[in-house]
This record gives sequence, structure tokens and C-alpha cells, in this order.
Amino acid sequence: VSDAGTIKRIDYSLIKGGGKILQVVENSSDTTVATSSTSLQSILTASITPSSSSNKILAIAGIERTSASANSNAKAYSVFYRGDASGTPISDQVTGPSSGHTFQLFIRHLVIDSPSTTSSQTYTLTFAKGSSNTTSVTTDGQHYNIILMEIEAW
Repeated sequence: VSDAGTIKRIDYSLIKGGGKILQVVENSSDTTVATSSTSLQSILTASITPSSSSNKILAIAGIERTSASANSNAKAYSVFYRGDASGTPISDQVTGPSSGHTFQLFIRHLVIDSPSTTSSQTYTLTFAKGSSNTTSVTTDGQHYNIILMEIEAW
């Protein structure tokens, strides 16, 4: 570093950048999944192994189109977990209500997670009907996915 022509020294660790994407993992499916239960059903998982316990995981999950049927006020419910469906919920979303008999919805989860480990981490996308008057929810054979990105600590 130059200061008006005088060369100064600085420790590189103080100025180096962080926030780089170190790895990306993606899992997706187009298989139709349907449920008439209010109990969450796992529909997709993806795993990533952080290279440092201080790194973050940008976790993105979504269902492109979900249909729900109901008499009124239909709702669908989705929870995104670190671990299996009994693990740590990192995001949840309830969609609806709708006054129609059938409606379509889009579910998205976007989370910056801090697992604080270098052990493999599994992320699970789940969904269920969101109310007792909702008769069923289905993924309609549409695309749903999980994308995991390890972000270097800064």
C-alpha cells in the first residue's frame, strides 16, 4: 500500500475478501407428490459439507407450482429444515387463503444458514395441507428443487 509515495506494509489477512461461493449443490425432481394430511411430508433433500465451520450456507428451496383443493380458505404449508423433518426448521411458509375450490401457489424458501460445522449437512423440503378444510395439496408433477451454496466467511 502506498501512502503519498511512502510504501506501507499491511497484513493481507486484514484486506483479503470473503463471500466467495465455494461450492454449489442442487437436487430437483418433477415427480408428483400429493398429500391430504396436515402432517409434513418430506419431498426432497440435498446435502453439503462445509469446508470451514465459519462459512455460511445459502439455502434455496422451492416448489414451482402446487395445487390445493378446499371448500373455502384453502391453505398449503411448507417447512424447510436443516436435517430431516425432525431437525432444525430454518424457514416456513403458509400460503392461502383462497375462496375457490382449487388454487395454485408457488412456494419459495431463501435462508442464509450458519451450521457452524464441517460435517455434512442435509436440508429437507416438506409440505402439507395447511388447514383442516383443505382436502389435499399436490406438486402437480411440476419442478421443485433445493440449491445449497457454501459462502466463504469474511
